[in-house]
Amino acid sequence: MTLSLRSVSLTVKIGALLVLAVAASLTLAGALIYNGMKVDVYQRVEDELVQTASAHALLFEGMKLPRLKPGEIPGRVELRRVNSVLKKILSDNPLNGQDRLDRVHLLEVDPRQRSMVVVGSLDADIPPGSVLPAPSQALQAVSRDQAQMRLLRFSFKDWMQAFAPVKAKEPPYYLLSVQFTPSIAQRRIAEKMHSILIASLLGLILTLLGALFIAHQITKPLRAFVGVMRLMQSTGNFRIKIDLHPEDREMSVVEEAFGRLTHSWLESQTKLEATTMATLKALVAALDLRDNDTAGHSLRVQRYALLIAEAMKLPTAEKMQVERGALLHDIGKIGVPDAVLHKESKLTPLEWIEMKKHPDLGRRMVENIEFLNPAKEVVYCHHERWDGKGYPQGLAGEEIPRAARVFAVADAFDTITSDRSYRQGNTFDEARREIRSCGGKQFDPAVVEAFLTLPDSAFNRVRREINKEMMGQVLGAS
Repeated sequence: MTLSLRSVSLTVKIGALLVLAVAASLTLAGALIYNGMKVDVYQRVEDELVQTASAHALLFEGMKLPRLKPGEIPGRVELRRVNSVLKKILSDNPLNGQDRLDRVHLLEVDPRQRSMVVVGSLDADIPPGSVLPAPSQALQAVSRDQAQMRLLRFSFKDWMQAFAPVKAKEPPYYLLSVQFTPSIAQRRIAEKMHSILIASLLGLILTLLGALFIAHQITKPLRAFVGVMRLMQSTGNFRIKIDLHPEDREMSVVEEAFGRLTHSWLESQTKLEATTMATLKALVAALDLRDNDTAGHSLRVQRYALLIAEAMKLPTAEKMQVERGALLHDIGKIGVPDAVLHKESKLTPLEWIEMKKHPDLGRRMVENIEFLNPAKEVVYCHHERWDGKGYPQGLAGEEIPRAARVFAVADAFDTITSDRSYRQGNTFDEARREIRSCGGKQFDPAVVEAFLTLPDSAFNRVRREINKEMMGQVLGAS
């Protein structure tokens, strides 16, 4: 149940709560309305029954009624005369033509004994001569000389009974009892409740639609906030601005707090990356001296590769691959023996096997470090060739990651133009001619084309900047 609720959207949950609240209110209101309606309708029916009983009690005026002792039965003639009047009352269908009376009796009441003797009856269950206890309503009808009502409940039904005085000014006291099940009242209540239920159902449907709309509006800023957070997570860009509506003051507080938290985290992350990059640059500078006998090679290649990437208008993610991959491209040479790395003569086949391991060694060093992971493709593929004759995988053409193809041109340019202990570096124009001639063979033609658009001033600026950085490191170390 918990898992299923978690999968339901917040909009639906809020809408459901609003609908439940309205449904509970409607149920309570319906119960109150029903009770009030029942009281009102029953009161009207009671009034009708009292008027009916009072009107028909007049039929016995002027009639000589038998006076009975408890258990005594009236004479045949007297009983026939009384019962004929009772039959007339039943046949008149007196309750507004909608219902018939169920039972009618003529009763002789003894207030002192608080009992009644049945004088006339059409009910086989209560024959003439039967003695019944006198309810308070019957005694009040006698004492007040006014019809009285009582509500009974038996056999799972509501019964209404009216006592109307026939002769109540002096003893013997006679009452006409009329009794029926208030189906009129029940029908009236049912009709009104039917209308109320239909109105409530329509109201509930409108409430549901309104609740969903309100819930949608309530959760709108929150959904926007969550959407931005997901975008941050998917793109890794935590500088995305969260812009909620000005009227959403509560969410604006959350937005401001989250913004401060993100800003603080980004500052810490920036400082950490700067520290890490500085450490890596120092390590790479040491590696350059160990391998190339020239300082600043990896730093220059990094800047040259970024110039080419910008000329090609590469996406930000690929520029990061180029930047970090170019800096760390030879990190795997830490695992290559010095005897192989510094050998001046031609390497033997076994030594070449050792040398060709450094791309895979470098890949394994950086791929499990999140900060360095973007460098992985360049580190692993920087010795692949466009014509498929490179290593370690022998990839060809666009199988080679583009960042590695960009690096290959930048690396070749720095190698050609840098001074070594055994030779002087070539000019920029000579390097351009050599790289152009290798386009479509060793290098990606598209990368070569972008490289050829770069002016000498851009390369000279990189060299000056790197020399300045290297000088600063030397002075700082001293």
